[in-house]
Amino acid sequence: MNKSKEDEKKGTRPQRLTLFVGQIPFSCSKEEIEGHFNGGELEGKVQVRMLTKKESNEFKGMAFLDVENREDYEKALMMDYSVMKGRRLRVERTVGGGGDSRKRGLKRLLQKDQDRRKEEFEKDLLELFEQNPKMEVQVADLDDAIKEFLLTVPQNDSKKVLEELAKVSFRRVKNRRRYLMGVMKRRLRELGQLVETPRTGQQQLEQKKKSTEEEKREMTVARNYEDGQWHEVHIVKELSDDKVLVRFKNTGREQEVLREDIKSKMKRRRKNQDQHSQNNKRSFKRRRR
Repeated sequence: MNKSKEDEKKGTRPQRLTLFVGQIPFSCSKEEIEGHFNGGELEGKVQVRMLTKKESNEFKGMAFLDVENREDYEKALMMDYSVMKGRRLRVERTVGGGGDSRKRGLKRLLQKDQDRRKEEFEKDLLELFEQNPKMEVQVADLDDAIKEFLLTVPQNDSKKVLEELAKVSFRRVKNRRRYLMGVMKRRLRELGQLVETPRTGQQQLEQKKKSTEEEKREMTVARNYEDGQWHEVHIVKELSDDKVLVRFKNTGREQEVLREDIKSKMKRRRKNQDQHSQNNKRSFKRRRR
């Protein structure tokens, strides 16, 4: 008697049919994804469960799609490769079974989506080098860390970043990798894909310590176009590949300067101190002899 009641309860419980959706634009909201599939002539209600990163709660570009009946399930599958904000979505069946098998199946789906994204990125990269044979950026400049960084943004935006790299000039650039990361981050900020997260107190202290050490080691000077002399400056903003906004330390005045009119050199005072200490050591050795 009890079993039949339980069976009746199970029978009345709506069956949830779930699909996996990959390659979703990172800027999409839950409502936009639901609207995309509801616009595909699905009769029942669609529910979206977005996958996010544990640490930052950022959207991973993947989601589970719950539909109410088999007919909607098949219709949603037919929306595989449908375009949303310039990207082709991947709609796939999810795996059933127990908890462990579902986890393994989910890992396989996630890995499959990542592999597909990497393959698309490599194609975009190859196309970039073919179309710009004279570009200064070489394959060796784009290490694994840079590639992984670009894989975290939508494909359309990563293409725009790659197009920006085709314009890069390494003239007077000492650290090519650091310079490239700066160019990419600037472009992503312009596209609204990079939002700086506020640093913790410990991170701020570490950054301040690092900045102090760098200031001790070297100073940045720029040519003042009013008097033609070189003065110590702070770099305020990167304006373009060949222009920078600087603030002069002696006057506080800001000025746009050409990148070629900026130098980074050792502090003379420190250099003189080192020279003085070496001279003292030499004279001491001579006296001992």
